[in-house]
Amino acid sequence: MTDPTTYTEAIAQLTPFQRAIAEAFIAAGPGARIIWQSNRKGGRFAIQRAIELHHQEKENHMSEPMQTLVHEFHETYGVPTRTSPGLVDEPTAQLRINLMIEELLGSTKADGSDSRVPSKSDELVQSIMDGNIVGIADGIADLLYVVVGTADVFGIDIQPIFEHVHASNMSKLGEDGKPILREDGKVLKGPNYFSAEAGICKLLENQRGAA
Repeated sequence: MTDPTTYTEAIAQLTPFQRAIAEAFIAAGPGARIIWQSNRKGGRFAIQRAIELHHQEKENHMSEPMQTLVHEFHETYGVPTRTSPGLVDEPTAQLRINLMIEELLGSTKADGSDSRVPSKSDELVQSIMDGNIVGIADGIADLLYVVVGTADVFGIDIQPIFEHVHASNMSKLGEDGKPILREDGKVLKGPNYFSAEAGICKLLENQRGAA
């Protein structure tokens, strides 16, 4: 048996019982210590190796932008993406629209049915209504995946765009550095506000030129 170099390889070499132990220690966090003794000499070390590889890969992925990870998925599964910002064909555009609607409102809403009626497929919406924090986290991640994936399909590096929009939003502060709020809580634009649109156009031009 070869020494595994990835978590996927390591977990595949474990027995179901060993895999369950490894997954339990992974769930317990990096500080957990292995105290279980295998009947076979290499069992404990195989489990330890799987746990170590899992934590290493998790640390590596923490530093990778979401779009890098989503692009990896697209390349692996053959999803066509542009190499620079631009439009895509109508079927691809419609698919991205349907995916985003489905992740936010559920598959029953992608066909144009009433979005005000919750259904079991409305994972994020239903989880918020039910107070299910695990479902909320899962639903947000799924929604981010398809939204960031849409940027990737259109060839847009979304991180600098997002940062520019953030800077535009922060420019709404008043001269005193405090938010200007309407009676209903809506944030109003301060005297130093600048629109994000011109900057986005420039960023997209730069991305086209760099491709």
